[in-house]
Amino acid sequence: VLYEVLTMEKAFPFLKYPGQVKRIIADAKVRPSVNLIVSRDLRNLLRRSWHHEAGMRLSFGKIVSQLEAEVHYT
Repeated sequence: VLYEVLTMEKAFPFLKYPGQVKRIIADAKVRPSVNLIVSRDLRNLLRRSWHHEAGMRLSFGKIVSQLEAEVHYT
């Protein structure tokens, strides 16, 4: 959802069904490109949030804190 808010685009516009999204993310470990996101900090935030290992992903609280810092910074 954050990717779509930041880019105003669907992450996987070529997929039609929710099950396909799950398979491409969970099974194939595909992530959308973050090249459309201007802020380097936000690109890094998304990458860390999408880590393949669930234990390595940022907590929701950390994501919110970093988003708040980014909004206050800009």
